[in-house]
Amino acid sequence: MNVTRTFVVVGLLCGTVATAAAYAPYPGYVMNLVAAKRMKQKLDAIRVTLKRTEYTGTTPSEPYEVVVTFRSGGRVRREWTDKDGVKHARIHDATRALAVDGDKKQKTALVPDVFDALWATGADADEREGAQNRAVAVLQGWGVKEDVAFARTDGRIAWVVGGLGNNVAQVWVDKDDFLPLRYVYGEGEHAPEEPPKGPWVEVRLKGWGSAAGGEFHPARTEVYRDGVLMRVDELVKVDVTPKLDEREFKLD
Repeated sequence: MNVTRTFVVVGLLCGTVATAAAYAPYPGYVMNLVAAKRMKQKLDAIRVTLKRTEYTGTTPSEPYEVVVTFRSGGRVRREWTDKDGVKHARIHDATRALAVDGDKKQKTALVPDVFDALWATGADADEREGAQNRAVAVLQGWGVKEDVAFARTDGRIAWVVGGLGNNVAQVWVDKDDFLPLRYVYGEGEHAPEEPPKGPWVEVRLKGWGSAAGGEFHPARTEVYRDGVLMRVDELVKVDVTPKLDEREFKLD
């Protein structure tokens, strides 16, 4: 693939916009940098505890605790207990997903997520390649274009994988720290040759480098649908040496 492309630099100098023919990375290259960043943490698993608040209109729910475990091989487990004391879990790898609600287990459709694809990896080169490939597969499924632009978000200069514009599938990655900052995708089904369709989901990963999360997890994650805030996850703690039980990741 030719990596000499035309890209757009937006708002970097006094709010000006300039276009130039120069070297610009392609999406797989950017995903590889993020996967390498995660691999250099030399961890085969990360467990995070979050305080989740969901929104109906502007009305927030009572916050509740969600525990997420990212582990090598693209495996992720999310678990929580509802107000009635029933335990729930959502488990997936790169191709399969399982819902556990109390005593009931049911295979469900996989909902691709680029952060899960990149963060559920391990400490060697094969794991990095696997994370890159999983992330690229997610981008392809979302219909992310090959364009890569530069822009600012929350005071950071970022690569915008997928190019600039509204209602465009994108992944924003910090240009210097290689940390994911935002991603946008359309939930509507579309054929591979068609552009993505809404409703549009935007996930903002904020507060990298916090005392609680460092570069292991953002301090705050916001999820929007068509511009309306739907959910906020606030980081409570990170465990970089979690005790793992293989039975908790079984998908059959």
